[in-house]
Amino acid sequence: MKKKLLMSVMAAVFVGMTVWAAPGVLPDEFLFTKMKLTYSRESTPSVRGDSSRSVASVSGALRNRWVVFYVEYYPKISKLRNAWIDDITLTLTVIFDAQSQGRMVPCVFTGKTEFMTIPVDGRRHVALMMIPPHLLDRYLPVSGSSSTASSSTFWAEAVFTDRSNNILGIAYCNVKGSTLALQRQEFAKMLQVKPNIVRDGVILSKDESPWRWTDFSDYDYIKPARAK
Repeated sequence: MKKKLLMSVMAAVFVGMTVWAAPGVLPDEFLFTKMKLTYSRESTPSVRGDSSRSVASVSGALRNRWVVFYVEYYPKISKLRNAWIDDITLTLTVIFDAQSQGRMVPCVFTGKTEFMTIPVDGRRHVALMMIPPHLLDRYLPVSGSSSTASSSTFWAEAVFTDRSNNILGIAYCNVKGSTLALQRQEFAKMLQVKPNIVRDGVILSKDESPWRWTDFSDYDYIKPARAK
């Protein structure tokens, strides 16, 4: 009886715990394979409204454009899995050097995208997440070569997890390391350096941004707020 009870407790512990990938595990051992994380600077998509109305705009005064992160991934087909996987969360963490009170300090931005369902079809998928130009103007230096975002401004991590918080795929941008395991270690070290500025939730998901209706059917379905 005691043995059965012990086994039941152990099973409950393993079911409830977070499953992290072991160091050195290759990306293709995750459900989402060939993951790639990149970003680019982009202007706000044009949305035409009533031209007869005059609306004040600050866009001309902004130094920066939007920084759009592209997360590319391929859901790996498996006979042991259903054709769809539900309740997937993409978490994006971005580190950069920010200006605060005349000095440069570490800064961390985070954001999440919650997907209702994703087909496990082996095809190429892309998710978008964005940092608004207003925040970049606020935290990047006001002058010099680093006053606007460049290809080396941000270190970033994108992680897919399921409803049990199991990791389904990981990708990095501008993080040193010849393997995924080394990149994970390097990014963890960077986060251990106490950031002076942390802004959780400021990175927007596609449905929170001006890209909301852009090529809607070409992207995986994001969970609506009323379904969360």
